[in-house]
Amino acid sequence: MAAAFPIQRTRNRRRPTTEPLFGRWLPDHGLRFCFRIFLGVPLVAVFVNAFHKGIGYYFHTLADPMTFERDKLTLLTAAICRCR
Repeated sequence: MAAAFPIQRTRNRRRPTTEPLFGRWLPDHGLRFCFRIFLGVPLVAVFVNAFHKGIGYYFHTLADPMTFERDKLTLLTAAICRCR
């Protein structure tokens, strides 16, 4: 007895993505490049600027009482913005 819907088996299966390799590669690596440029470069610039007088000067500045007050103000501002 034959089945009402015969199963068709195909040996030549196509890949699920039909885009060319460059079309799959460009968005992924383009996004990584943008992250490196727009996030990595400013982050490196901040640390270079922070340590331009040496690591000892950096830690000496952290001991300054005004630094603690600036940090408190920054955290207060962040808390106010977060609660809105």
